[in-house]
Amino acid sequence: MDFYWRRCDGPADPRARAAVQEAKRLLVVDDSPFVRMLLGPLLAQAGYEVEVAIDPEAALALHDAGAAFDLILADTSTAGAAARRMAVAFGRASAWHATPLLGLGVQTLAGPSPDALLSDVADVLSHDQEAA
Repeated sequence: MDFYWRRCDGPADPRARAAVQEAKRLLVVDDSPFVRMLLGPLLAQAGYEVEVAIDPEAALALHDAGAAFDLILADTSTAGAAARRMAVAFGRASAWHATPLLGLGVQTLAGPSPDALLSDVADVLSHDQEAA
């Protein structure tokens, strides 16, 4: 995380970096209890204010309640219906469109192909256009 903030905020001395770090609010969106229980406390202990959502709909509820974050960490390794739910939820979260999204996930050789992921994105976009 520190590497990410240095890239966004530029190099800073440790005191200035600590002050910036204290103000950062993070949203972790992941359906894995293990990931949520690992990242939430770990990032909080590192000085970040952390909110954890169990799924895209819970994240969207935070958006609708007016929550603002400096960075969103979300499981982006899913495909199919789960990927569509994530895309739809974050598409509706218009106040977060400028918020950086850092994808969490593991891609294996047996995972979805890039063509399958692009197909999912195209499918979501076509559904959004039909609804408009």
